[in-house]
Amino acid sequence: MFEDDFILRAVKQAAVMVARALGLKQAGQQEEAQQTLGEAYDELLGPSREFLDSVDGATLYRLVANVEVARALAAACALDAGLREQAGERSKALQRAQQARDLLLAARRDDGSSAADGELALVNALLTRLAQA
Repeated sequence: MFEDDFILRAVKQAAVMVARALGLKQAGQQEEAQQTLGEAYDELLGPSREFLDSVDGATLYRLVANVEVARALAAACALDAGLREQAGERSKALQRAQQARDLLLAARRDDGSSAADGELALVNALLTRLAQA
C-alpha cells in the first residue's frame, strides 16, 4: 500500500512538471521547459536517470516496472523530443520519441488497455516527421 501511494504521488508530481514544461514550451521558454523536464525525469527515474541517454524505451520500461510511471515517462520523453526538434537536435529528438513509443507500447502490452492510443498516435506522427527531416 505504501509503495502504491509513493508511486502515485511520484506520477502526479511528474505530471504537474510535464504540464508546466509544456506551458513553458508554448511560451517560448525552451531552456526552462528543458530544466523542468529534467526534474520530471528525476522524479520518475530516481537514480536510474543516468541511463536515460543510453537505453531504449523497452529497457526504461523494465527499469520503472510500473505502467503508470511508464506512461508519465513517455509523456516526458515525447515533450522532450519536441523541444529537441525545435532546438535542431534531431538525433536526440528521435531517440526520445522512440523511447516514448516503446514505453507506451510496453505499457499497453502489460495492462491490455488502449488508454494511451491517442498519445501513441501523436508520438508516431512525431517519429514520421523526424524520419523525413
